[in-house]
Amino acid sequence: MNVSNGELVLSAALDDVVEVGYFSRSQYHCLQAGLLSKQFLILTGLSGSGKTQLARLLSKWLCSRVNSSLYELLEKAATSDGFLENYDLLCVNNLVVEVINKRGSAKTIIPLPTNVIFEWYHALKNGEIEEGKDPKESRHIIGALSAYQKYIHGFYTEFFKLAVLMVRESEKDEGRDNEKTVSGTYQLVSVGADWTSNENLLGYPDALRESCYRKPDNGVLDLILQAQSNPDLPHFLILDEMNLSHVERYFADFLSAMESGEAISLHDDTGEDWGAEGSLKVPAKLKIPKNLFVIGTVNVDETTYMFSPKVLDRANVIEFRVSEDEMQSFLTNPVKPDLDAIAGQGAQYAKAFVTAAKLKDVPLDAATREAVSKVLMEFFPQLKEAGAEFGYRTAHEICRFIYFHKELSTDWKFEAAMDAAIMQKLLPKLHGSKKKLGPVLAALIRLCLKEGDWLKNDPIKAEDLVAENAVYPQSLEKLARMRKRLQEHGFTSFAEA
Repeated sequence: MNVSNGELVLSAALDDVVEVGYFSRSQYHCLQAGLLSKQFLILTGLSGSGKTQLARLLSKWLCSRVNSSLYELLEKAATSDGFLENYDLLCVNNLVVEVINKRGSAKTIIPLPTNVIFEWYHALKNGEIEEGKDPKESRHIIGALSAYQKYIHGFYTEFFKLAVLMVRESEKDEGRDNEKTVSGTYQLVSVGADWTSNENLLGYPDALRESCYRKPDNGVLDLILQAQSNPDLPHFLILDEMNLSHVERYFADFLSAMESGEAISLHDDTGEDWGAEGSLKVPAKLKIPKNLFVIGTVNVDETTYMFSPKVLDRANVIEFRVSEDEMQSFLTNPVKPDLDAIAGQGAQYAKAFVTAAKLKDVPLDAATREAVSKVLMEFFPQLKEAGAEFGYRTAHEICRFIYFHKELSTDWKFEAAMDAAIMQKLLPKLHGSKKKLGPVLAALIRLCLKEGDWLKNDPIKAEDLVAENAVYPQSLEKLARMRKRLQEHGFTSFAEA
């Protein structure tokens, strides 16, 4: 995935991902295309079907292996007088530190990957190398186990210098746990049944201490602030079991801010950011950055709350189910996927991922745009009968999804992309009684079928609702399940069918 001359060029680059576990290439395409077209994605369906694992998979693959507390030490070391007296600092982020040696004549940029710096730091802390020794000798000790040989032997002086300064910074604050491993660019948060306001995500002003702000312990606010500080890197917030509490109570501000681009008010504006535990201070108003992607997982049972149409309309919704064939395939080798094996392997695509997501207008070709328009105008009047018609926002986001789905695919078919879009954006809001939905489901089912004799039947026979007869097989299967539930219970919804 790369950006060149203003044109977006996407590559699937998935071979190292889809082999990790029980995820299909089509699932991963939909996940990426869904997030690129919309910041908010909902994964719903069967409990234990891999929803959270797939969200973590993408996050770990795109995000570099970064320890946030180590990163704080690195920032202090790189901006210290002891380092800046010899080097001009160009940038420091989760991936790389770029410097120019003031004493060098070439004035070339020296790239120092953060992972390599951390290797030197750990070696120094563990006594494998010594501060008083020549770094030229120490590089052989580091290099024996390092995966970054070309950097170590070229820039060992810079790595050693930063490692020494990091150790000194860590010694200044002995009470702090600098070895605690926390993901730098993604956060997995379990939603609690007692979440009744946005304080669980964004914290609150301390009523007892002036100009002090209490951040939530789950790290969500720090993740948002870090995303603002690193606008070129993707940051992922995974909200696990999102519907254990009423989503509208704790997530309404988020939804509104993501859609409108307006800021959320956190505390009184006193002219400066308020202090808080941790290195990042809290501004009076907070905008949700475009490089923050929110993935919510949803299990549907009697202990959870249903999502309102308002929430569903503001997300892409991907459903997870497990077929008999998939279960049989899994049981031949029933092991959990090793997500650490692919951590950081897609970091080279991180900046392009954010650049793509920030595109306001996607260059969807005329033929594809016309095909999308034809399908949507077939579905619109049928959905309108159920009060579930879509607006301009949904139509725009479907066009974006189709574009990114096409760019990510090596063997792209319009029907497959449109099938996914129908499932993710048009069907989730469907719910109602037999009287309300019966005729609507019948009409939608006909739109999902190829031309054939079965279209003459009224109602269409259940045995004809199979993938071989479908233009949009996923959507047809879903509508068939909804129709069956409607016949048996007199009521159905997308989530429960």
